[in-house]
Formats: sequence, structure tokens, C-alpha cells
Amino acid sequence: MDILLGIDTGNSDLDTDSWTDDYISDLNENMLIIGHSYEHGFIVLQCCGEDAGIYYWDHSYEFDYSDDELNTYFITNTFSDFIKPII
Repeated sequence: MDILLGIDTGNSDLDTDSWTDDYISDLNENMLIIGHSYEHGFIVLQCCGEDAGIYYWDHSYEFDYSDDELNTYFITNTFSDFIKPII
């Protein structure tokens, strides 16, 4: 992950709402983009439901096995678990 996005940052390049709005038609319902790696993919938060958690979304199909049917990969159940190794 190169960038962890924020809320109301004053800079659309660093704002989760801006990135989520740009890709809203490709995201599942109740999903937010919270981070990204340049030219590769996004870190997304599925906010609720049985699939709630943090995922890597390979929107650019960087992985050989990513395709239109499968390009989102589970990372962890909670944001706390995701951020723990970073802080």
C-alpha cells in the first residue's frame, strides 16, 4: 500500500470520498476505497454484511489469476487488525 486515504483532507488525491466516487460503479454496495498502491490496486473496506472486512481490489488485473469474476482478495476482518502492523 502506498497511500492510506483520509476523510475531508482538503486534497482530493488523498480523500476516500473522492476515490470512492470515481469508482462507485465498480464497487460493491457499502464499500469504500481507503487506500491504494500506485498503478496496481486499492485497499477497500466492506462496511457491513457477511462479507464485512478489508480487501485488496486488483482493479488493474496485476495478478495473473485476477479476472472479471475474481479480483478482490480478503485481507482481514477489521480495520484495527489491518492497521495494527503499520502503527
